[in-house]
Amino acid sequence: RESTGFTQWRGMEMLTEQQIPAEDARLGTAYRHFRRNLEAVLDVASAAGVPALVSTVAVNLRDSPPFGSQHGKDVTGAERVRWDAALRRGAELRAAARHNESIGAWREALAIDEAYAEVQFQLAEALAIEGRTREAHDAFMRARDLDVLRFRADSRINNVIRMVSEGRIDRGVGLVDAERLFSDASGGPPGDDLFWERVHLNPAGNFLLASAFFARVSQILDARRGATPRISGPPPAERVAERLALTDWDRLRMASGIFEMMKRPPFTRQLGHTERIARRQRELATVRAAARRESEGAERAYRGAIANRPHDLHLRASFGTLLRERRKFAEASEEWRALLARVPGVLEWRSQLAFALAD
Repeated sequence: RESTGFTQWRGMEMLTEQQIPAEDARLGTAYRHFRRNLEAVLDVASAAGVPALVSTVAVNLRDSPPFGSQHGKDVTGAERVRWDAALRRGAELRAAARHNESIGAWREALAIDEAYAEVQFQLAEALAIEGRTREAHDAFMRARDLDVLRFRADSRINNVIRMVSEGRIDRGVGLVDAERLFSDASGGPPGDDLFWERVHLNPAGNFLLASAFFARVSQILDARRGATPRISGPPPAERVAERLALTDWDRLRMASGIFEMMKRPPFTRQLGHTERIARRQRELATVRAAARRESEGAERAYRGAIANRPHDLHLRASFGTLLRERRKFAEASEEWRALLARVPGVLEWRSQLAFALAD
């Protein structure tokens, strides 16, 4: 669409004015293109005799409020007065922890205009607090679908994935239904238990999704070999963390990057942003303290993982960064030189070598 006025890439912030309500006709075109593209990819795999796995897209429903809301119709003056009154009453009841009563206020507002995503989300929160999990799940999904800033896969995208894959079962296409998997794992709408923010998986979420794919890939490989299953299941999460050298230092890096992103638009537009950032800041302080205490342990973990997988370039790049942070500049320089000997053209690695040499 029109120019945003940005002169450099600013991520999600650049798209804050690109609001698309659920009834916008352009969405139908996007869903049709998506379906054709997915079918074309699977047709190529089928023609090559390659089994394919597709996955629905799980997103943070419980702890990621909508980024934008719009009225779904022209609200008359009298309707707007009633709508505003219902919202004020709902907010007052929520502040007084009278959540069961607030449900009526939110529903009164939605009866006037059911398309306002933020109200759907507040209804969902009240239902969840009252233990009405199934109703809350539906309301959280509805709030996600009505979000006019479309930074999360919605119900129609996931339904397309299900329909396309289920129509190709006899052609070797399998489905990992991540959306349902995550809801089952969370015992309701998934949230910060599995996500960093709106969509990015935290280590627990990554392990859950990887385990689901592991099981399906193992089945496919065993079937193609005509053999009995050789692997009963994925290794435990602790073993995976050890192999990946997933340390408190890595958790701090991930959490810090997410925290900085969440301090910018469009996250600043979300309901409860101030409280959410304050909570994340406290969590970050805890992780930072743990990372400082265990910096030697992080280095040992990396050395052990690299001894097992010396050719893992991602692992060695992270190790180079850790060495520099631990002020082991000569060793860091050698790590970056070794990486560049393998793949000379990576600009980031050359920059990191330059920084280590300057240090």
